[in-house]
Amino acid sequence: MSPAPAKAALTNVSKSLAQSRVGMRKDLRTAPSPRSAIPPRLVHRKDGRMFVGGAVGSAGASLAWEFDGWAAVCTFGVALVAVAVGLHACGRVAEKRVG
Repeated sequence: MSPAPAKAALTNVSKSLAQSRVGMRKDLRTAPSPRSAIPPRLVHRKDGRMFVGGAVGSAGASLAWEFDGWAAVCTFGVALVAVAVGLHACGRVAEKRVG
């Protein structure tokens, strides 16, 4: 294969990527205003909780693995799901009491 067809194929790929980026920019320009978005303070709280939850899950799974391998990791995972469902249910009950 000579270098000319390879160069032409690379140019076509570059053009199509550039066109897709232009389309993305148009989509961003028509996006709703930031005032209608979720307030940043709430996003940061959620991100922080997700990070802490991931760190706790990873650390717990590592300890469970050292303790008894896959059986302990699976048990730890089921326990985390049970805690999450319990917290969700408590939140729903509290929500119904308030409003």
